[in-house]
Amino acid sequence: MNHSLIEPGTRYFLSETLKNCNMQRQHKNFILLNIGLFLLFIVIIILYLAFKYKNKPTASELEKKSIEKQNYILSKLQNVIETSKIKKKTMITNLPKFESDYELLHEKFYHI
Repeated sequence: MNHSLIEPGTRYFLSETLKNCNMQRQHKNFILLNIGLFLLFIVIIILYLAFKYKNKPTASELEKKSIEKQNYILSKLQNVIETSKIKKKTMITNLPKFESDYELLHEKFYHI
């Protein structure tokens, strides 16, 4: 004899009801988690854009940076010119390098 305090139909009804409640609770929690993460993502993007906007360089800062770039390029060009002058001075004579007509024609023809 199986003695049970509740009927089998009632037991099935209660267990299925609890399963449905659990599934609905999990679904609701997943939805809330997704909404929360989406809102966090939006807030992070807004904060990043606001930070970039507030720290945008002014016109005077851009001009100063441009001048610094030009000075850097000019200093590098001057260094190249100075090194080429030093190389020219290291030659025993200051005569130009000898190039035959054949070599010049060959360079022009084959674009070497």
